[in-house]
Amino acid sequence: MIKMIATDMDGTFLDDYKEFDNDHFDFLNTKFEKENIKFVVASGNQYQQLLHYFNNDYSNQTYIAENGALIINDGKIIFEKILTKEQLSNILTLLSKIKILKGAIVVLSGRKGAYVANSISEKSMKETRKYYQNIIKVDDLKNVDDKIYKVSLNWIDQDTMNKENVLNAEVGDVHITSGGFGGLDIVPENINKGTALEYLQDLWNIDKGDTAAFGDNYNDFELLNTCDFGFAMKNANEYILNSSKYVTEFDNNDDGVLRTIDMLV
Repeated sequence: MIKMIATDMDGTFLDDYKEFDNDHFDFLNTKFEKENIKFVVASGNQYQQLLHYFNNDYSNQTYIAENGALIINDGKIIFEKILTKEQLSNILTLLSKIKILKGAIVVLSGRKGAYVANSISEKSMKETRKYYQNIIKVDDLKNVDDKIYKVSLNWIDQDTMNKENVLNAEVGDVHITSGGFGGLDIVPENINKGTALEYLQDLWNIDKGDTAAFGDNYNDFELLNTCDFGFAMKNANEYILNSSKYVTEFDNNDDGVLRTIDMLV
């Protein structure tokens, strides 16, 4: 019996226009409440952005944000892990010194907002606005006074494999993951969507066999393997398709998550 369902957002729950079928979700949400099924949003996005996707209509549901560094239930923080000042300083220094790492759009995602450098170009700012709410420009990212959950790096339309290898070699005690082509996220060590889902399974005493999850990209790997019903989206990348137990019949543009949930509950 399914007792908890977790889903990624971009490329999974959302279509390519960042939308979802509200009526279909409302129907299922009513069923979730009646049958006490936990619905969990599990995303690399900041919490404020996730609320924006849902038009603040579902602020009482559970959100795994920042690739697992922040968990909010019914509007309250129940888990968080932040990057240290030393880690942030080291990362930012490497980005300015190592040639292969230069040119990234850098965003520090924190409790109060998302921070970018004053020098950010308008083109980069436009790209950043697609994924962040409450963007704050600062003179020096090293001096941001906030709890920082994630450093988001984006080299638009560039392969990040070599960049990820360099960062893994140079930065200790963090977890680096790819959320898509051109982007890398750096979060605290031992943090990912899977560890966040395990936290909720323990909190609510729900077994892996009673949990389903949906994802499409590298940062969903742990999420999909922390449950017995891990579904790669039909449109998922090859790595996730090959490593997942199940694949949805429909893609993210054809209501793939909700139509699969219809068959599960």
